Amino acid sequence: MHPTLATRRRLVRLRRLVALVTLAVAAFIPIRLAMTLIPSSTVVVAREDLAAGRVLTTRDVDVRRIPPSGVLPGMSSMAGNVVGRVLLVDVGRGEALSRGVLADAPRVPSGYAALEIPIVGTGAGIAPGDEVMLLSVGECAKDERHEELCPVSDGALVLDGVRRRQGTAILSLALPAEDAIRVTRISDATPMVAVSASAR
Repeated sequence: MHPTLATRRRLVRLRRLVALVTLAVAAFIPIRLAMTLIPSSTVVVAREDLAAGRVLTTRDVDVRRIPPSGVLPGMSSMAGNVVGRVLLVDVGRGEALSRGVLADAPRVPSGYAALEIPIVGTGAGIAPGDEVMLLSVGECAKDERHEELCPVSDGALVLDGVRRRQGTAILSLALPAEDAIRVTRISDATPMVAVSASAR
């Protein structure tokens, strides 16, 4: 018994499909092999434009392969080497991250509490590791209200660069425990100003 016309057409289509898949695989293998034979190195780059003072997270970086001739001393090859570190300078999208543009992020000292505090102003010039004084309008001491700026914390440590949340500048700080309680109590009710130690 001879195959019907419909069966022959299906066989022809099947043969063409098998030939097409075989051709695609045959083309893919040499390309893939050539890519593995071409030497390259991995470097960590900024996923987007990043401002100085930012503590890097995994969302801030990508790993890219580049020719070995483009790798400079100090360039990082693993994202884990840069995550949690602070940018010392502004870095553009796609720029490689190297030891020269990074510093260790400050740690919360023993006896201190970490808080995110809304502040008045842009926070320009304040960077991770800086010591700042927090000032408040109207909260100088217990049950005492004044119209001038009063110190709320004299030894706050900046942990991260200033971030914006719904148009408000937010500063991540480590404060002595007693100051942290005071700041938590008044931060929603009264504006806070952060003054760097060098500006006092």
